[in-house]
Amino acid sequence: MICTGAYEIPSDLADAVESERRFLRQPGRYNETQALLTEAIDAASDPIVMRYRTIEYAAVRVLRRLRTEMDIISASALPVCWHTRQLYLQRRARTVDLAPSRLHCFAGAFQPPGPNADPAAASGMGLIHTALRELQEETHLAVEPNGAVPMAIFKDAGTGSLELVLLGLDLQPADACKMRSSTEGDILPIGFDELPSVLHRRDEWTIGGRFLMLAWFPLCAARRASPVTFAGSTPMEAFWRALG
Repeated sequence: MICTGAYEIPSDLADAVESERRFLRQPGRYNETQALLTEAIDAASDPIVMRYRTIEYAAVRVLRRLRTEMDIISASALPVCWHTRQLYLQRRARTVDLAPSRLHCFAGAFQPPGPNADPAAASGMGLIHTALRELQEETHLAVEPNGAVPMAIFKDAGTGSLELVLLGLDLQPADACKMRSSTEGDILPIGFDELPSVLHRRDEWTIGGRFLMLAWFPLCAARRASPVTFAGSTPMEAFWRALG
Protein backbone atom coordinates (compact mmCIF):
# COMPACT_ATOMS: atom_id res chain seq x y z
CA MET A 1 0.00 0.00 0.00
CA ILE A 2 1.45 3.34 -1.09
CA CYS A 3 0.28 6.72 0.17
CA THR A 4 0.47 9.40 -2.53
CA GLY A 5 -0.51 12.35 -0.32
CA ALA A 6 -3.66 13.90 1.09
CA TYR A 7 -6.96 14.43 -0.69
CA GLU A 8 -7.52 18.09 -1.49
CA ILE A 9 -10.98 19.30 -0.51
CA PRO A 10 -12.60 21.34 -3.32
CA SER A 11 -13.07 24.96 -2.27
CA ASP A 12 -16.82 24.83 -2.91
CA LEU A 13 -17.13 21.99 -0.36
CA ALA A 14 -14.96 23.54 2.36
CA ASP A 15 -17.88 24.94 4.38
CA ALA A 16 -19.80 21.66 4.23
CA VAL A 17 -16.72 19.71 5.37
CA GLU A 18 -16.15 22.13 8.26
CA SER A 19 -19.77 21.64 9.32
CA GLU A 20 -19.19 17.87 9.36
CA ARG A 21 -16.04 18.35 11.44
CA ARG A 22 -18.09 20.14 14.09
CA PHE A 23 -20.69 17.37 14.00
CA LEU A 24 -18.02 14.69 14.43
CA ARG A 25 -16.67 16.39 17.55
CA GLN A 26 -19.74 15.19 19.44
CA PRO A 27 -19.27 12.40 21.99
CA GLY A 28 -19.15 9.00 20.33
CA ARG A 29 -18.30 10.49 16.92
CA TYR A 30 -14.85 10.44 15.30
CA ASN A 31 -13.33 12.25 12.34
CA GLU A 32 -10.91 9.43 11.56
CA THR A 33 -8.46 9.43 8.67
CA GLN A 34 -9.36 6.98 5.92
CA ALA A 35 -7.72 5.89 2.65
CA LEU A 36 -9.11 6.78 -0.79
CA LEU A 37 -7.90 4.54 -3.63
CA THR A 38 -6.48 6.71 -6.41
CA GLU A 39 -6.15 4.18 -9.23
CA ALA A 40 -7.58 0.81 -10.13
CA ILE A 41 -5.73 -2.20 -8.74
CA ASP A 42 -4.27 -4.91 -10.94
CA ALA A 43 -5.85 -8.06 -9.55
CA ALA A 44 -3.36 -10.22 -11.48
CA SER A 45 -0.29 -8.64 -9.90
CA ASP A 46 1.60 -10.27 -7.04
CA PRO A 47 1.65 -8.53 -4.69
CA ILE A 48 -1.40 -6.38 -5.34
CA VAL A 49 -0.48 -2.71 -5.00
CA MET A 50 -2.94 -0.14 -3.66
CA ARG A 51 -2.16 3.56 -4.07
CA TYR A 52 -4.23 5.90 -1.96
CA ARG A 53 -4.66 9.42 -0.63
CA THR A 54 -5.55 10.09 2.98
CA ILE A 55 -8.99 11.64 3.49
CA GLU A 56 -10.81 12.67 6.64
CA TYR A 57 -14.18 11.12 7.40
CA ALA A 58 -15.84 14.57 7.40
CA ALA A 59 -15.01 14.89 3.69
CA VAL A 60 -16.18 11.31 3.03
CA ARG A 61 -19.59 12.13 4.54
CA VAL A 62 -19.97 15.20 2.33
CA LEU A 63 -18.93 13.39 -0.83
CA ARG A 64 -21.28 10.49 -0.11
CA ARG A 65 -24.22 12.90 0.18
CA LEU A 66 -23.30 14.17 -3.27
CA ARG A 67 -23.25 10.54 -4.47
CA THR A 68 -19.61 10.87 -5.46
CA GLU A 69 -18.11 7.46 -6.22
CA MET A 70 -15.27 6.77 -3.80
CA ASP A 71 -13.12 3.70 -3.36
CA ILE A 72 -12.55 3.87 0.39
CA ILE A 73 -10.20 1.04 1.37
CA SER A 74 -11.72 -1.15 4.08
CA ALA A 75 -11.59 -4.65 5.54
CA SER A 76 -13.99 -7.09 7.16
CA ALA A 77 -14.19 -10.46 8.86
CA LEU A 78 -16.73 -13.26 8.61
CA PRO A 79 -16.36 -15.48 11.72
CA VAL A 80 -17.48 -19.11 11.47
CA CYS A 81 -17.76 -21.87 14.05
CA TRP A 82 -17.60 -25.20 12.21
CA HIS A 83 -18.19 -27.16 15.42
CA THR A 84 -21.63 -25.62 15.99
CA ARG A 85 -22.32 -25.09 12.24
CA GLN A 86 -22.93 -21.39 12.69
CA LEU A 87 -21.58 -18.20 11.21
CA TYR A 88 -21.88 -14.75 12.74
CA LEU A 89 -23.12 -11.58 11.08
CA GLN A 90 -24.01 -8.13 12.31
CA ARG A 91 -27.46 -6.56 12.18
CA ARG A 92 -26.31 -2.97 11.81
CA ALA A 93 -27.75 -0.48 14.28
CA ARG A 94 -30.44 1.96 13.16
CA THR A 95 -28.13 4.86 14.06
CA VAL A 96 -25.13 4.03 11.82
CA ASP A 97 -24.37 6.14 8.76
CA LEU A 98 -24.35 3.34 6.18
CA ALA A 99 -27.05 0.71 5.62
CA PRO A 100 -28.79 0.92 9.00
CA SER A 101 -30.60 -2.23 10.19
CA ARG A 102 -29.11 -4.35 7.38
CA LEU A 103 -27.10 -7.56 7.65
CA HIS A 104 -23.36 -7.38 7.03
CA CYS A 105 -20.15 -8.86 8.39
CA PHE A 106 -17.88 -6.97 10.79
CA ALA A 107 -16.28 -4.25 8.71
CA GLY A 108 -14.55 -0.90 8.92
CA ALA A 109 -12.30 1.53 7.09
CA PHE A 110 -8.54 1.11 6.91
CA GLN A 111 -6.88 3.87 8.93
CA PRO A 112 -3.55 4.84 7.35
CA PRO A 113 -0.58 4.71 9.73
CA GLY A 114 1.59 7.70 10.58
CA PRO A 115 4.99 8.30 8.98
CA ASN A 116 6.91 6.56 11.79
CA ALA A 117 4.69 3.49 12.00
CA ASP A 118 5.77 -0.12 11.54
CA PRO A 119 5.98 -0.81 7.76
CA ALA A 120 3.65 -3.80 8.25
CA ALA A 121 0.88 -1.39 9.23
CA ALA A 122 0.96 0.10 5.72
CA SER A 123 0.96 -3.29 3.98
CA GLY A 124 -1.58 -6.01 3.45
CA MET A 125 -1.04 -6.93 7.09
CA GLY A 126 -2.53 -3.53 7.92
CA LEU A 127 -5.74 -4.58 6.18
CA ILE A 128 -5.83 -7.86 8.08
CA HIS A 129 -5.31 -5.89 11.29
CA THR A 130 -8.21 -3.64 10.28
CA ALA A 131 -10.53 -6.64 9.91
CA LEU A 132 -9.48 -8.06 13.28
CA ARG A 133 -9.77 -4.62 14.91
CA GLU A 134 -13.33 -4.22 13.67
CA LEU A 135 -14.24 -7.70 14.86
CA GLN A 136 -12.91 -6.86 18.33
CA GLU A 137 -14.60 -3.45 18.48
CA GLU A 138 -17.96 -4.80 17.34
CA THR A 139 -18.01 -8.15 19.19
CA HIS A 140 -15.54 -7.61 22.10
CA LEU A 141 -13.71 -10.72 20.86
CA ALA A 142 -9.97 -10.64 20.18
CA VAL A 143 -8.86 -13.53 17.96
CA GLU A 144 -5.97 -14.33 15.65
CA PRO A 145 -6.31 -16.35 12.43
CA ASN A 146 -5.76 -20.06 13.05
CA GLY A 147 -3.87 -21.18 9.95
CA ALA A 148 -4.61 -19.97 6.44
CA VAL A 149 -7.77 -17.90 6.07
CA PRO A 150 -9.45 -17.53 2.65
CA MET A 151 -9.34 -13.90 1.58
CA ALA A 152 -10.88 -11.92 -1.25
CA ILE A 153 -10.92 -8.32 -2.41
CA PHE A 154 -14.15 -6.97 -3.83
CA LYS A 155 -15.85 -3.69 -4.70
CA ASP A 156 -18.92 -3.01 -2.59
CA ALA A 157 -21.52 -1.70 -5.02
CA GLY A 158 -23.53 -0.26 -2.14
CA THR A 159 -20.85 1.93 -0.53
CA GLY A 160 -18.17 2.12 -3.20
CA SER A 161 -15.60 0.70 -0.78
CA LEU A 162 -12.80 -1.60 -1.88
CA GLU A 163 -12.86 -4.31 0.77
CA LEU A 164 -10.51 -7.06 1.86
CA VAL A 165 -12.58 -9.84 3.44
CA LEU A 166 -11.41 -12.62 5.74
CA LEU A 167 -13.85 -15.20 4.42
CA GLY A 168 -14.21 -17.63 7.26
CA LEU A 169 -12.31 -16.75 10.42
CA ASP A 170 -12.42 -19.96 12.46
CA LEU A 171 -13.95 -19.71 15.93
CA GLN A 172 -14.06 -22.25 18.71
CA PRO A 173 -17.37 -22.60 20.60
CA ALA A 174 -15.76 -20.94 23.64
CA ASP A 175 -14.83 -17.94 21.47
CA ALA A 176 -18.36 -17.60 20.12
CA CYS A 177 -19.75 -17.53 23.67
CA LYS A 178 -17.62 -14.46 24.44
CA MET A 179 -19.06 -12.35 21.62
CA ARG A 180 -21.14 -9.34 22.69
CA SER A 181 -23.07 -6.84 20.60
CA SER A 182 -21.94 -3.21 20.40
CA THR A 183 -23.39 0.19 19.57
CA GLU A 184 -22.56 -0.58 15.93
CA GLY A 185 -25.10 -3.38 15.82
CA ASP A 186 -26.32 -6.71 17.15
CA ILE A 187 -24.55 -10.03 16.61
CA LEU A 188 -26.68 -12.49 14.67
CA PRO A 189 -25.69 -16.19 14.71
CA ILE A 190 -27.03 -18.04 11.68
CA GLY A 191 -27.06 -21.82 11.43
CA PHE A 192 -25.87 -23.47 8.24
CA ASP A 193 -29.28 -25.01 7.61
CA GLU A 194 -30.94 -21.61 8.06
CA LEU A 195 -28.53 -19.70 5.82
CA PRO A 196 -30.09 -20.41 2.39
CA SER A 197 -33.47 -19.03 3.45
CA VAL A 198 -31.86 -15.96 5.06
CA LEU A 199 -29.98 -15.23 1.81
CA HIS A 200 -33.28 -15.22 -0.08
CA ARG A 201 -34.48 -12.29 2.08
CA ARG A 202 -32.49 -9.80 -0.01
CA ASP A 203 -34.01 -6.69 1.57
CA GLU A 204 -32.42 -7.58 4.91
CA TRP A 205 -28.86 -7.42 3.56
CA THR A 206 -26.40 -4.75 2.57
CA ILE A 207 -25.43 -5.24 -1.09
CA GLY A 208 -21.85 -6.06 -0.15
CA GLY A 209 -22.82 -8.28 2.76
CA ARG A 210 -24.94 -10.59 0.63
CA PHE A 211 -22.29 -10.68 -2.09
CA LEU A 212 -19.48 -11.74 0.24
CA MET A 213 -21.77 -14.27 1.90
CA LEU A 214 -22.40 -15.84 -1.51
CA ALA A 215 -18.65 -15.81 -2.21
CA TRP A 216 -18.08 -17.73 1.02
CA PHE A 217 -19.78 -20.86 -0.41
CA PRO A 218 -17.28 -21.57 -3.25
CA LEU A 219 -14.20 -19.92 -1.73
CA CYS A 220 -14.43 -21.39 1.76
CA ALA A 221 -17.23 -23.86 2.51
CA ALA A 222 -16.75 -25.88 -0.69
CA ARG A 223 -13.03 -26.29 0.03
CA ARG A 224 -13.41 -27.84 3.46
CA ALA A 225 -11.75 -31.24 3.83
CA SER A 226 -14.80 -32.42 5.78
CA PRO A 227 -18.04 -32.14 3.77
CA VAL A 228 -20.48 -29.51 4.98
CA THR A 229 -24.15 -29.19 4.05
CA PHE A 230 -26.82 -26.50 4.14
CA ALA A 231 -30.32 -27.87 4.66
CA GLY A 232 -29.20 -30.98 2.78
CA SER A 233 -27.46 -29.10 -0.03
CA THR A 234 -23.76 -29.01 -0.86
CA PRO A 235 -22.07 -25.60 -0.72
CA MET A 236 -22.30 -25.17 -4.49
CA GLU A 237 -25.93 -26.29 -4.59
CA ALA A 238 -26.73 -23.75 -1.86
CA PHE A 239 -24.79 -21.09 -3.80
CA TRP A 240 -26.75 -21.58 -7.03
CA ARG A 241 -30.08 -21.72 -5.22
CA ALA A 242 -29.31 -18.47 -3.41
CA LEU A 243 -28.58 -16.82 -6.77
CA GLY A 244 -31.93 -17.94 -8.14
